[in-house]
Amino acid sequence: MGPVALVLHFVSLCFICSIHGQAEFPDLPDVVTVPESSSPGTSVHSFTLVNCSSNNPTVTITSVSPAATYFNTPTQSKAGAGEFNLQITLSSSATLNADVVNEYVLEITAQCGNETATGQLFVMITDDISEPQCEPQFSSQVGDTVQVYSSVPASSTIYTVVLRQPKNTPVTYKITQPSPSPFTILQNGHVLAPASGFSNTAADYQLQITVTDSLGNTCNGTLNVKVLTVYDNPINFTSSSESVTIMENGGPNQLVTIVTARGSNIQYEVINPMAAFYIESGTGTIRTTYNLDLDSSPALVSTILRVRAYDPYNRSNSASVTVTINVLDVNDIAPQCSPAIIVDVVPQTAPVGYTFIDFSCTDPDYNSTELTYSIIPDTNSLYSFRMQGSKLQINKTLNYDSAVMASLNFQYSATVVVTDSGTPRMTTNIPVFITVTAVNDYTPICVGPSAFTVNENAPFGTVVGQINATDADYPFNSVQFSIIGGPNPPVFYVVPRTGKEPVTPCSLKGQRSGRSLPVLEEGTPYKAVELWLVRCPVMEPLSGAQ
Repeated sequence: MGPVALVLHFVSLCFICSIHGQAEFPDLPDVVTVPESSSPGTSVHSFTLVNCSSNNPTVTITSVSPAATYFNTPTQSKAGAGEFNLQITLSSSATLNADVVNEYVLEITAQCGNETATGQLFVMITDDISEPQCEPQFSSQVGDTVQVYSSVPASSTIYTVVLRQPKNTPVTYKITQPSPSPFTILQNGHVLAPASGFSNTAADYQLQITVTDSLGNTCNGTLNVKVLTVYDNPINFTSSSESVTIMENGGPNQLVTIVTARGSNIQYEVINPMAAFYIESGTGTIRTTYNLDLDSSPALVSTILRVRAYDPYNRSNSASVTVTINVLDVNDIAPQCSPAIIVDVVPQTAPVGYTFIDFSCTDPDYNSTELTYSIIPDTNSLYSFRMQGSKLQINKTLNYDSAVMASLNFQYSATVVVTDSGTPRMTTNIPVFITVTAVNDYTPICVGPSAFTVNENAPFGTVVGQINATDADYPFNSVQFSIIGGPNPPVFYVVPRTGKEPVTPCSLKGQRSGRSLPVLEEGTPYKAVELWLVRCPVMEPLSGAQ
C-alpha cells in the first residue's frame, strides 16, 4: 500500500498543478527498464514538461541514487506554448551491471522562471549479458595497441586484458594467433613479453586473444604490439614540468619561456594548442599570440601547456614537458566612483560631522584591491572637510560671513582622492564644490552715544544726534534704523540708512519718544533703543538706553 499511496498522492498533486497552470512533468514519476548491455548514448526515457513560463527552462538531474554519473543531463526541444520534449540518455561513462546495482532513482528538476517542477524516474537495470564482455577498443575490428621499448625485460607485463563485466568465473585467456606465439598470457589477463626479450629493432606484432568463461561463453579481441627502438641519444627533458610567471599586457609575441630538451635534431610542438600561446618549433621559445589582459580574459591567469620535443625523422624518439604559465595582473585601471563630481549647497550652520555623500567606488582590475580615501583642500577649504572612510563630511564650521568667501561666490572647493592598493597605485580624483548659504545668526550691536541734547525750540529738520550700529552678518553692517512707539504725531524721525535724528515741527517740551532698529523681515533680530526727552527751559537732554 505504501508505493500505491505515493503514486496516488503524486497524481492528485499533478491534477492540482494542472488546474492552476503550474509547471510540471505529467509523465513522472515513471519506471523504465534499461538492459545492462546498453551502450553510451542509449535513450533511457523521453518525457515532457508542460505549463512552463520560460522559453528556456533549466532541466537537471539533481541527484542519482545510488550515486552514479551514468546519465546525461536531459536534452530539450520546444513542443508548443509552455511545453518541452525532454530525453535522458546514457553518458559515456555508463557501465551498467545488474549484479551490482539493479535500480537507480533519478530526481529531476525544472526551473521555469520563478516556478520549480520536480519528478522522479526509476531506472531498472536488467541482466541481458550471458557472455564475457571485453573492453570495446580491445574487441573492435582494429583492436587495442600497446607500444613498448625493445629494452623491456624479458617476460615482463606489457598489457592486461580487462573484462567489463566478468561473469561465470573463473575465466581463461588464450592467444590463438599467432600460434605458436612468442608472447605469453596468464590467467589474470596479463600479456608478457617474449621469454627471450626483443632485439633492438622496430617490430610490429598482432595477437588474437580469446576469453572463455566457466560456461563456455567467449569474447575475442586483438592486441597490436609495437616495439620501439632504443636510441643511443634519446630526446629527454631534465624535468617533467616547469612553471613560469609573466605580467599581463606585454603585447603580442611577449616572451614567456624557452624549453630545452637534450638530444639532437630536435623540433618542438604544443600537444594541446592554446590560442593565447605558440611555440617556435626550432628553438622551443614560447610566446604570446596576442596581448593578454586579465580584466577582459580572467581565464588566462593560469594555463597549462604540454610541449613535445621530437626527432622529425623518427617521431617515436620524443619527450614531453608540462609548462604552467601564470599571468600576473598589472594594476592599470583607476578606481571607478559614483558620483564622479560633488556639487552641493548647505547653510553655514550645517554641523560638524554632516555627511555630504557616501561614495560608491570599485576597483575594476582583475585583482580588485582595497581602496583608501583622502581629501586635498585648496587654500580656502583647508581643514573644512574630512573623509570618514568613504564618507565626505564637514570637519569644521563653514563660514559665509567673509569677504574672501564672497569673492568666491561663497563656494568651497576641494578634491577627494580615491587610491587602490595595487602596484603601481592608481588614483581617481573627485572634484568637490560646496556652496554655503547665509544664515542671519548675528544680532546688530548699537554703538556710539546713547544720550543727546536739543533746544526745545529747535526747528524742523534739526539733527539731534547720530545713531550707529554694527552687524557681523555678511554684507557687514547692512542695517536700517526706525522709530517705534512714542507720541502721535511723532516728535522725531530717523533717516533709515544713516541713523540721523532730526526733530519735527512739534514742541519737544514734555515729549517722550521711543525708537529702535527695525525688524527688517520676519525672524530678523534687532537692538531696541528708546529716547527720552525730559523737561527743561531751553535745552532738555534726550537720553537713550539700550
